[in-house]
Amino acid sequence: MSVHEKNNVLGFFVNICSMLMFVITDILIKYLTQFMPTFEIIFYRCLCGIPFFLVYIYSIKGFKTLEIVNVKLQFTRTILGLLGMFGFVSAYKYMPLAEAASILYTSPIILTILSIIFFNEKIRIHRTIALLMGVVGSLLIIRPGVNFQIYSLYALFGAVNWAFVIITMRTLTKTDHPNSITFYFSLAGVLVGGSISLFNGMTPIFDMQTVFLLILMGVAGILAQLFMVIAVEMCDTSLFASSKYINLVLTSIGAYVIFNEVLSNQSLLGMLLIITGGLYMVWREHVLNKPKRIKVVRY
Repeated sequence: MSVHEKNNVLGFFVNICSMLMFVITDILIKYLTQFMPTFEIIFYRCLCGIPFFLVYIYSIKGFKTLEIVNVKLQFTRTILGLLGMFGFVSAYKYMPLAEAASILYTSPIILTILSIIFFNEKIRIHRTIALLMGVVGSLLIIRPGVNFQIYSLYALFGAVNWAFVIITMRTLTKTDHPNSITFYFSLAGVLVGGSISLFNGMTPIFDMQTVFLLILMGVAGILAQLFMVIAVEMCDTSLFASSKYINLVLTSIGAYVIFNEVLSNQSLLGMLLIITGGLYMVWREHVLNKPKRIKVVRY
């Protein structure tokens, strides 16, 4: 059910809004991981946003937009999204925020690898260069060998699942409304995160500051998801992928300002390689998909 027409300019700004909400969410998640288990964060991240989202749907008389058309694809998107969320929340818990985010934003490169594997797309010299830059950049951050960061695998796991989520949503938005995709993903997060948290013993929350931060995380998180789904529907793939790298820069700035995190020279070089390789790949896709101009010869 495609409800938003293609509009790259508007879609770009919707994606910017999504990125700002994701930055706020990521910073709050990083802070909360200092004293709260992963699945509790997933539970509150989804729970605290649902009431505000339902009010939004009610205000536009849009409960009919929660109808599920493609059940299998909705289920697939939800499972992949939850796995991805588990990956990045775990990465933020054990790694510096900027380093974890850098690995998470290898997703466009992973998307290209998946297209080669599943869609038999040809890989030429430009894609090869971009892929090598992304791989080298990731290795600089992950540091295989003596300084291997085992927790960076959480970030890599989240990046792979995020890539599959984008592929799934490209098809899902043709049949199901963005409200439906956003709502049922959040509802699944409440059920799964809440069940595991209750089994392990829920952490009691007494102070109002934590309650406020949880609510803010939930609202920002669900807005980020909604804006992302709309942007995926409105934007060309190349524009959507390229603008996501702005998020990495904003997250790194937030990590420095809030947590006083400073990237090592090796990690900074890795992040720059990932960004450069990703943008180069996106630029090449734009060139290849650009309609060719036909030269008219007048006699």
